[in-house]
Amino acid sequence: MLRSFLIPYIRRFSFKILIPEKLNGLSILRNYIKVGIYDSPLFWAHEDFGDGTIDGTKVKGGIYYLYDLNAGWQINIFPDFYYYQINNSSHGTSCAGIIGSITNNNKGIAGIAGGNYNENNTGVSLYTFSVFPNYTYGLPLDKMKDMIVRGACNYNSDYCYGLDIMNMSFGGQYDYNEMREAIDICFENKCIVVCSRGNTGDNSPNYPATYEDAKVISVGASGIHGRINDNLLVESDEPTYNILSSYGSNMDVIAPGITDLVIAPIYSETTYENYWHNEITNPNYSTFRGTSAAAPHVAGVVALMLSSHNTIEGYPNNLAPEDVEFIIQKYATDVDQQGYDSLNGWGRLNATNSVKMVNAPYYVKHYNYNETFSSTDILHLDSVLVNVPATIGNIDSGSYYGNCYQRKDVFIDTLTPTAKLIDMWVRYSSSLYPNSHGVSDTTLITGKAWYKIDTITNGNILTTTVTSYYWKLFNAVNSSYDGYIPESYLYFPISLHIKDSLFNPNIFVENINKETNLLIYPNPANNIVNIKFSLLKNEKTKITIYNNIGQYIYTEEKGKLNNGIYVVNTSNYKKGIYYIKFVSKDDAITKKLIIN
Repeated sequence: MLRSFLIPYIRRFSFKILIPEKLNGLSILRNYIKVGIYDSPLFWAHEDFGDGTIDGTKVKGGIYYLYDLNAGWQINIFPDFYYYQINNSSHGTSCAGIIGSITNNNKGIAGIAGGNYNENNTGVSLYTFSVFPNYTYGLPLDKMKDMIVRGACNYNSDYCYGLDIMNMSFGGQYDYNEMREAIDICFENKCIVVCSRGNTGDNSPNYPATYEDAKVISVGASGIHGRINDNLLVESDEPTYNILSSYGSNMDVIAPGITDLVIAPIYSETTYENYWHNEITNPNYSTFRGTSAAAPHVAGVVALMLSSHNTIEGYPNNLAPEDVEFIIQKYATDVDQQGYDSLNGWGRLNATNSVKMVNAPYYVKHYNYNETFSSTDILHLDSVLVNVPATIGNIDSGSYYGNCYQRKDVFIDTLTPTAKLIDMWVRYSSSLYPNSHGVSDTTLITGKAWYKIDTITNGNILTTTVTSYYWKLFNAVNSSYDGYIPESYLYFPISLHIKDSLFNPNIFVENINKETNLLIYPNPANNIVNIKFSLLKNEKTKITIYNNIGQYIYTEEKGKLNNGIYVVNTSNYKKGIYYIKFVSKDDAITKKLIIN
């Protein structure tokens, strides 16, 4: 379903990115998902963000730097700078609106992750980070880095936000260390960074979008027919004032970036010049364009995915940056060439596919391989000159002679009988324990994690071979032994994408009625577990036991009782974590059970 805008009818186009309102009958927008808009300041009082008050806006926090002639740049924390602070741009407000404008509020547009006003659900929470306090210039690089780091980190401080997603609809041609380091910190904190690829119409670099592929999602702009740069003219005599999208350099996907398709909130006193307004008469909205408009479409879909697949909703783990990027890429709608091409990336963003693939019966399971079934070490490079540009563990920067060893580790997993492996990928964002992961065989040794995986499936038996390298270094002057990179070597984070018809995340969601007393003992258990309950009145009850991925193991019912006990034989259960769900007429309680 297309939910691009709710402005009264303007024109109808065939292009869609297929945004689902609900999946499996469940609302999928959660306000605990935090999206930071790194841009010009947000007009937080806009009608599509709430009721116009600080308490009633979905803009929940942020940072704004102000320059003082005497004291220099001074940090201000939202809502201390609640007075609009719009400067001369609505750019950030428009990006935020595409992501999170409240849906079904009879106002303006429907944000991709805007919840449902009729269900008292305002969708994801928005945060404003003003990297452009005046739209004609940005912050000094050290302040911009500070603002990004504060957004990504989740320390116990009013000044750190633990954002899940950042939208960065800006960029430049220069690769600054401060920006690179800030993006690295986002990756380490599993904050997903969505960037606009740029509007130069070529493949020239545009940072941060052209940083390392795994660390950012780079978004190009599609036109009226859903392809890149097909947006020069809609009618031969009517220019649309659109701009050409950049491409290449590991651009991931394309999304709407043309005034004919995109409408977004603005601050009415800062309208865009030279935009074709599609007969829009409401001064609070305007058409929007370019990769600046495309990126927030992807950020909104990422918010849907994170809202769906997380531990609060009963899934085995939250989604990592690599999980989100892999699924968005694989399930995009192919454009022109099959698979990846430099012009359109992996294709056009497909929201329905992306969200579907992280909702039951599909789920992503994180494995952190650190116990090998078997391993093989082979000398790969002998006594080659290498360079270590920065200190790694106990190894100082400098030149060394090194022996490079290839290592292959084999891991065996057993999937449940109803589970099917769809895909498998490495998860570098979790490979961050200092000097404890394999590296590549390049002679410029940075310590960056590198490993590849090959998988063979035989029934429900999964055999995974992990290939990586490690280095033994010797002093370049006297050939004395200096150490290993990495120092320790048994940690390989992997993601498995699984489809299991019996997977049921809802069993993990606990809804406790304080009038019900439930006691499970012994816990941990070995051969027998007792489930004792006490109710205020006689009711029928039922228990169901599930394994740690939600598969049904055992069930039993009792007639109308106000107290009783279930005794379950667990002697044949494998060691691990299980869940017991107790259901009465008025309550459902889920408790964890450990079998030793």
